[in-house]
Amino acid sequence: MSPPARRRGRPAKADALSPAERARRYRARRRALGLKPRVVWTPAEPAHARVTFLPLDSQRAARRHARERAARAAAAAVLRRLRERGVRAGVFGSLAAGRFDLHSDVDFLVLECPPQLRYRIETEVERGMHGIRFDVAYADEMREPWRSRALAQLRHESDLR
Repeated sequence: MSPPARRRGRPAKADALSPAERARRYRARRRALGLKPRVVWTPAEPAHARVTFLPLDSQRAARRHARERAARAAAAAVLRRLRERGVRAGVFGSLAAGRFDLHSDVDFLVLECPPQLRYRIETEVERGMHGIRFDVAYADEMREPWRSRALAQLRHESDLR
């Protein structure tokens, strides 16, 4: 059974007020006390004062371009640091191919590294990427179809500037 529908207009009790009457009496009491009304009408801003926004596509393109620049700079710095530690590495995937998007990650390919740094490289990369997602792949652990594709796309530090 559904609850009874709320009736509109005057309430059923003789001494009760409708919402409109209650609001009218409230405003009259405030006027009698010399208070200003709470809601004051103000004219709309003129058309020349309105803020204009860039179209969504251009905003998205600007964010994508800024993110790609930040990823290129971070990846180049990481590759420089890895080279100083004796690691030969590069970048492949969407950043190397020029298809880097808002949701892309940076793919690093490690070609050669000292044995003691074998799996510590991820920590070094994580420090340098500043929150940008990344993957680290080792060339000697990749299977052949993907390894040859990654090596074909490989970009070194100097290519990212």
